Amino acid sequence: MSLRLRVTLFLALAVAVAVAAVSWAAYASAEGEARGEIDAGLLARAMPDEAAGGEGLILGTVGTPVSSQGFPGAGVEIRPDVIMQFVDASGTVFAPFSTGVALPVEEADLAVAAGEGETLLRDVRVDGVHYRMVTAPALNLVTTAGQGAQVTPVALQMARDLTE
Repeated sequence: MSLRLRVTLFLALAVAVAVAAVSWAAYASAEGEARGEIDAGLLARAMPDEAAGGEGLILGTVGTPVSSQGFPGAGVEIRPDVIMQFVDASGTVFAPFSTGVALPVEEADLAVAAGEGETLLRDVRVDGVHYRMVTAPALNLVTTAGQGAQVTPVALQMARDLTE
């Protein structure tokens, strides 16, 4: 093998490695930027104004909204591009905006619902679909049963499909 051929092969290999490294760096940067935008969007929608007042969302015994006080008047956006559910500290899930997809509930989510944890952002998979999910403290949930009402502190779980 001649010197010219060896130098040519070495340079071709060096260029290929450089192209692969630059491509990987560009992909990682774009993925990080997109993930940051998704996280910011979820957080802005889940906690639009932490100082917003309101008594909470009033649910009937079947889990459908009866009237809204402070929600979505507090600014939480309800759109079809996300899955939303509420969870209390015992693990009971209230999904008044159900799309048929149940988000996973873990110990950290229960801590947020109990007021003992921080807002969580994480990736989850439900039925093979990849979601980015936020769990944030929410307004109290008021459930009605006949003439009585019960106020329950809850966390809001909101997830966005990442396969789009």
